[in-house]
Amino acid sequence: MQWSGRRGVPPGASITLPQAWALARELDWLHMERNDIPALFARVGLAGEFWAAAPPPMVREETPEDHDGIRRVNRLAFGGEGEAMLVDRLRADGLVITSLVAVEGAQVVGHILFSELPVETETGILCAAALAPMAVLPEWQKRGVGTALVRRGLEVCRERGKTVVIVLGRPGYYPRFGFSAELARSLRGPFPGDSWMALELTPGALAGVSGTVRYPEAFGLGAAHAAE
Repeated sequence: MQWSGRRGVPPGASITLPQAWALARELDWLHMERNDIPALFARVGLAGEFWAAAPPPMVREETPEDHDGIRRVNRLAFGGEGEAMLVDRLRADGLVITSLVAVEGAQVVGHILFSELPVETETGILCAAALAPMAVLPEWQKRGVGTALVRRGLEVCRERGKTVVIVLGRPGYYPRFGFSAELARSLRGPFPGDSWMALELTPGALAGVSGTVRYPEAFGLGAAHAAE
């Protein structure tokens, strides 16, 4: 990173991230609110570098004590109760594969849930995973929280024997994790277009596979939730 020229460091010189953090401590950032720290870095010529240097929130499995925080994150991220209620229904129906939270201190700042999603094929039921919902508090978005949640969630799904994950999401975001609209084309479901994507956790898991995705009742999609 480039330095603006203070504390004996020539203007334009490169400094390491540890040096940047040492400077921040010297400038008394420990007595500031976390959201004020980027402004401090900007004042000393390190605009845009703080969040690259800061450690990400911890990602872990949810506990019952997190439930209110999870509802709050989904409510604020989506602007309504729908996704928070979906999480509660999936949990109550015993369909959760993993429900992860990103926490900063005692605060839940992000959440992701993967649930059981059956796919009816000619040879039987493929037990896939649905990624839904994924939410990050508005003030924590674009800081890598969502990426950390998705990556850890996919790892857990793989550890728990899942071979396929399906998501309805932004085409500009989820392909970076390996999701592909092309992989989902042979899977009939309620959502058309490039936002309907699949990911193989085991290479070749969808090779030659076609079938109908059956979202559980918890999703509230009704009887006609899969295109026949």
